[in-house]
Amino acid sequence: MSGNPAQHDDENKVAKANPFGGKYLFRYDEENGKNYILVEKVPGDIALSLDQKYDDGDYSTGSIRTDNGNGYDAATVDQKWYVF
Repeated sequence: MSGNPAQHDDENKVAKANPFGGKYLFRYDEENGKNYILVEKVPGDIALSLDQKYDDGDYSTGSIRTDNGNGYDAATVDQKWYVF
């Protein structure tokens, strides 16, 4: 495959399962021009702990983020890891 990975459908991608029952998916954020790993279904308390340990502890800034408007208060969140 070539081009923008966000334009390819998920059916043609192989995703590894994560320990929380979700998947690890590679994505591209056109808004800021960065690649990230989307980690689905992370329990909110674990997501907060990861953000505090490896980033800034704020769900909307830094290298580890979530689009959940309630931050890490939800039962599960999808986290974006801007690691490369």
